Amino acid sequence: AMAEPRAGAARAQNNEGSAITVSGLVWMAVSWLVFEYYEVKEVYLYDYRVRTNMVHSAMVLYLLCAVLAAYCILWVEKLLKKKYTRHSPWAIPAMTLFGVVATVMVVIGFWPVYGLMTVPITLIILMGSLMLLATVGAVL
Repeated sequence: AMAEPRAGAARAQNNEGSAITVSGLVWMAVSWLVFEYYEVKEVYLYDYRVRTNMVHSAMVLYLLCAVLAAYCILWVEKLLKKKYTRHSPWAIPAMTLFGVVATVMVVIGFWPVYGLMTVPITLIILMGSLMLLATVGAVL
């Protein structure tokens, strides 16, 4: 009975200081490999089949998510010293909505080039990007 609280306390203490995990590093590596293998940058820049208006709109929504995250973390948590879940309860649902809509728009934008593979390509790159943000946030 005594071992359980100690194990839980050690686990909480280890996870508290760092968001750098093996699974996060694997997601980032796989994301980079998918990005390179499918030549996403070249396709975006040079393939006429990409629906650029959808991809550009998605980029605006992703940027809005980043601005809202910065607002919650930097402004509310660090400067105001309040919990953003209490101060701005609308922020997480808004970021979720913007993120889901943006991801669907990216899929629609790249669908003419990659077809059915657009969904896993997009989701893998999205997960790698989120892990990269979490890792950068843990280092800063």
